Amino acid sequence: MRQRRRYPAVIDLFGSTGSLIESRGALLASHGFITLSLAYFGYKDLPSVITEVDFEYFEEAIEWFINHEQVSSENGIGVLGTSLGGIIALYIVKQCPQVSAVISINASPAFFVFSIRHNGKQLPSSSLDYGSFKVKDDGSLLALWKVDESKLFYFDETCRSKVLFLISGDDQVVYTSDYYLWFDKLTPTKRKDVEFIMYEGAGHLLEPPYTPLFHTCYTALYGRPTVFGGYPRPHAEAQEKSWLKIREFFAENL
Repeated sequence: MRQRRRYPAVIDLFGSTGSLIESRGALLASHGFITLSLAYFGYKDLPSVITEVDFEYFEEAIEWFINHEQVSSENGIGVLGTSLGGIIALYIVKQCPQVSAVISINASPAFFVFSIRHNGKQLPSSSLDYGSFKVKDDGSLLALWKVDESKLFYFDETCRSKVLFLISGDDQVVYTSDYYLWFDKLTPTKRKDVEFIMYEGAGHLLEPPYTPLFHTCYTALYGRPTVFGGYPRPHAEAQEKSWLKIREFFAENL
């Protein structure tokens, strides 16, 4: 019986919309990666809200995936996450040595407002400064999240994962300064494993090429349209460049 071919593996996580989103995972699969698009709340029998999700769920998913007969895991597996999914991806780096390459898109290493549970306890999260929010003339909400420095989580010297941050310069959800605040606290050894790429003029929801720009988008957290940012031309260019970088990064590190 002929042995089945094995492929570099990536777990794909989206953000606070919940449900199961498979479009990006399907595109990655078309480029030679075996991909697990992982829903973690708001889908079928999963918890309805993120605060009911336990980190053990991700640990079990990683263990199952890495032992799949078509996964090439000698060099570890990768995780790709956007927004809340990116925060979880960064926390996975801290906890799971099987993961060797992580890409975080517009997500700083700290939970905001809501977080997941780990070892029976809710992970610390930054609260929102509602006093800094603004309602624009069109009724949309401008609600930049500023991280509480004490809630940032860091990687220790035992972590061997490569980490790539893809950052949108016009992200109206996460302060870009938060990334550098965190980076400055890393040891020189760990800094070598971290890369930042900034895309000026791009908005918060940075997806694969030819996806429409969502400058303003309804969010369940606030119950109203919320500004995500971005300008059409630079955002479209950022989609093309970031998608190429995602594939190159995983191909190099898995």
